[in-house]
Amino acid sequence: MTALWFPFPEVTTDPEIRVFCFAHAGGNASLFRDWRGTADLVEFYPVQLPGHGSRLGEPPLTRLQDLVDAFAEAASPLLDRPFALFGHSFGAWLAYAAAQQVRTEYGQRPRHLFVSGNIPPKKTPAATPSLLQSDAEAEDYIRKLGGTSADLINHTDLLSLLIPVFRNDINLLRVYHDDSTEKLDFPITAYLGDSDPLHPENSIKNWANYTNSNFDYHIFPGDHFYLENSTPELPLMVASSLA
Repeated sequence: MTALWFPFPEVTTDPEIRVFCFAHAGGNASLFRDWRGTADLVEFYPVQLPGHGSRLGEPPLTRLQDLVDAFAEAASPLLDRPFALFGHSFGAWLAYAAAQQVRTEYGQRPRHLFVSGNIPPKKTPAATPSLLQSDAEAEDYIRKLGGTSADLINHTDLLSLLIPVFRNDINLLRVYHDDSTEKLDFPITAYLGDSDPLHPENSIKNWANYTNSNFDYHIFPGDHFYLENSTPELPLMVASSLA
């Protein structure tokens, strides 16, 4: 099971800390493949979700809590040393929920939570969630995001495979709410592109309300997918925060 969730071999032997990385909606572990080996003593573990990337043949899970439950079980053998979590966009909420899950179910406290390209999850459920109802709606949403995801519009065959996964991920977020009553007791760092079409800069500062520990944030040049052009700067910043 562990190999399915973490498909790439370690580059840093005997790392001091592990960082589990979650990609955007419809994305996969390859987004973080080049992060491995960029920082001494820190090993990045790109996470491959069911129905994504090399696991495209598996049905995607339809509840965020089911995803983090399954991730925590798969990651449990790797929690034998300090660890942190990083998530971009859809992955930011996954990383946040996974941080809570491993602390609650396995008694393991993450060193740090890194969230990118997303605001915190809402605390109350939406009365009528605004779901993506069609592939056409999903395509329009992808165009709005820009970056590599928008380039997929020109690859019809690939798009037909990924649109259902993307729709599932977005709709999963839109029905999710954070019902936890306790704040995290470890630091949160947030990242955002200065031209992100979804979130203004001030909105990511709200992550400060989700921890009793330190909070920091950084703005990068770029749109919602600024991080595609930020290697190795961003993983080095993450590693520096963990030093």
